Amino acid sequence: MIPQTMIGSNVRLTITKSNHFRHTEMIPVISSDNPYCIYNSNRIDDNLGNGNGVIDFGEEISTSIVITNLGNNPTTNATVELVTNDPYVTMIDATEFYGTIPANDTMSVFNGFTFQVAGDIPDQHVIEFDCFGK
Repeated sequence: MIPQTMIGSNVRLTITKSNHFRHTEMIPVISSDNPYCIYNSNRIDDNLGNGNGVIDFGEEISTSIVITNLGNNPTTNATVELVTNDPYVTMIDATEFYGTIPANDTMSVFNGFTFQVAGDIPDQHVIEFDCFGK
């Protein structure tokens, strides 16, 4: 029997199969009656740079972030913020208003976020971003 879980807690899910590696993941328990938005994916646009689809030194990059509402009700007045502490990146436009995201749907703002990459960024440097919703 699976014990009852509380909203806001995490459940450990473990997937196994013979002759395969075990995969374990912590999954948050959410209420199905509320909106629940998560990061889905993003798309990079470097057309203001060399247009090769790769983030290069000295480029101004725009990105579209796809947000998914997993809940059974829409979220309203949604705002998304993109943040980094990377010393080689300067955020130009870090906040975007998404408005209403319907239940079980996705939404994106085309090129909603913009950042500048420093000219002296090391080759193959990994830039980490955090995405927050309000």
